[in-house]
Amino acid sequence: MVFSVIKSMTKTCRGCRGEKNCNEFYRAKWARDGYDDLCRVCKSDESKRYYREAEQEIILKVLSWQFDNFEKVQGYKRKYKLKKKYEKNNGETTIQRKRGRPPKCEKEQEVGSQS
Repeated sequence: MVFSVIKSMTKTCRGCRGEKNCNEFYRAKWARDGYDDLCRVCKSDESKRYYREAEQEIILKVLSWQFDNFEKVQGYKRKYKLKKKYEKNNGETTIQRKRGRPPKCEKEQEVGSQS
């Protein structure tokens, strides 16, 4: 039997300059070591800052795409509504279907003899 020893790699975050364990970084295929250069906390802060600074441009870009792809957007909405209607009628969520759980059963009514 061959056992591999897993080293606890550490990495320095480009944002906060802190040395952290690699599991505190997102995976990144482009990076040489396979992890992003910002820790998860700094990456989240950077994303929030970017969105705050460019909020209007992002919203305009999304609305422009939705206008240019009207049929595609309508298809997405139609599919979403059908999924919700199915879930409402069958008492089963998408997650339950994916995990193979049976849908919720209604309470069985007791059949008793009437005297």
